[in-house]
Amino acid sequence: MFGNKQLQLQISQKDSEIAELKKEVNLYQSLLNLCLHEGFVGIKNNKVVFKSGNLASLNNLEEQSVHFKENAESVNLQGVSYSLKSQNIDGVQYFSLAKKTSCVGEYHKNDLFKTFCASLKEGLENAQESMQYFHQETGLLLNAAKNGEEHSNEGLITVNKTGQDIESLYEKMQNATSLADSLNQRSNEITQVISLIDDIAEQTNLLALNAAIEAARAGEHGRGFAVVADEVRKLAEKTQKATKEIAVVVKSMQQEANDIQTNTHDINSIVGSIKGDVEELKSTVKNNMIVAQAAKYTIYNINNRVFCGLAKLDHVVFKNNLYGMVFGLNSFDITSHKNCRLGKWYYEGAGKENFSNTSGYRALESHHASVHAEANDLVKAVQEDHITDSKYLEHKVHLMEDSAKHVKENIDKMFYEKQDELNKIIEKIQKGE
Repeated sequence: MFGNKQLQLQISQKDSEIAELKKEVNLYQSLLNLCLHEGFVGIKNNKVVFKSGNLASLNNLEEQSVHFKENAESVNLQGVSYSLKSQNIDGVQYFSLAKKTSCVGEYHKNDLFKTFCASLKEGLENAQESMQYFHQETGLLLNAAKNGEEHSNEGLITVNKTGQDIESLYEKMQNATSLADSLNQRSNEITQVISLIDDIAEQTNLLALNAAIEAARAGEHGRGFAVVADEVRKLAEKTQKATKEIAVVVKSMQQEANDIQTNTHDINSIVGSIKGDVEELKSTVKNNMIVAQAAKYTIYNINNRVFCGLAKLDHVVFKNNLYGMVFGLNSFDITSHKNCRLGKWYYEGAGKENFSNTSGYRALESHHASVHAEANDLVKAVQEDHITDSKYLEHKVHLMEDSAKHVKENIDKMFYEKQDELNKIIEKIQKGE
């Protein structure tokens, strides 16, 4: 009986010890949660009953303990801002304090993070450099296309003039052919007339001969008539001789007229063939000019796409450099929205000339200005150490990222509006309008 009571007493004592151990474990667990910070302070009845870590060396901690509030999130001690975390353990209010460092934390102290950021920056800059080179090359290609279009246009003008000259020559050759045909016809008619005159002369000669015979029969009375008949015969002979000579000349002229007619027809055929070749050449040159014009606007569109891609990449690099500055990885120069590549293109370069008629271009300015304004505010705050918590950083970053999103959207909108315009021009060119 006595032994059982003794055993029960021992068990009760062990249970009490176990309960105390559990209580201490819970206490240590609670303290461990707080000790994840730089140190902590225990306050009971407005008095500091415990302090540890870096806080133990702070002066006037007793006097400043009145600033410790159970639900407070931060406290300022000797000009240093601390974040607070509190918990009540056995009537003692424990406060865990952590010095507020840069709102970006300790990422910049991590070698792996540094390597990642450096690699990302290098990759972006390489891509940016490639895009810049590609943009320059497409610019040269665009200039070459413009020169090709100009030369094609000059060639078309020359071919048109040659075509007009050939057309005029062809018309004159048509007239010359008609004249040669007419000359040949007249030669034939002259030959017929000469043949008729020759026949008349021959008949006249026969009549004169008959008249002479009759005059001889008449004797003395027909002597005068015989003289006339003889003169008529001589005249007829001269006429026959003259007609033969004329016939020889006319025959020669007729042969030459035939040669002229043949040559004129041959030349007219050659000119007609040249005229056809010039028309074909004119059509080819015109088609080449259409292709050159369409190629020019196609390259123009590619050049616009490359630049818009470069502008968006520039802003990615811009943001990456900004984040690098915030994380303490690199410096950052404050720039206005008018001095960056996109700004110079927008206000001074081809942007205003080529895109000002698009709604995307007009909407771009305010968002682009906002990106730089928010970024510059953030840079100033970081450089002057005005950031006391991450909320300000997050707010500025969200504003900048929202504006950057609108910049990207309006760059795309601007490009596609211009692309539609250029495609319509290309379509008209291909239709020959």
